[in-house]
Amino acid sequence: GYQRPAGAVLTMRPFSIADGQITPNLKVRRANVEMAFAENLAELFDAIAREPGRPILFDRDDGTVMLLST
Repeated sequence: GYQRPAGAVLTMRPFSIADGQITPNLKVRRANVEMAFAENLAELFDAIAREPGRPILFDRDDGTVMLLST
């Protein structure tokens, strides 16, 4: 159970080499992605801490969607 994801951040914005989120070999640069979505991830973790186990869907104006699972 501890390895099961509690939530996800989905975005309509593609990762790009120019933004530094992927390498030229198309590998994800995790640290850069975490920095780019730090605000979204903080909001996601806060929501998980407030209401653990409750399914929630956040649809934001910037095209990001955050899903909390049970």
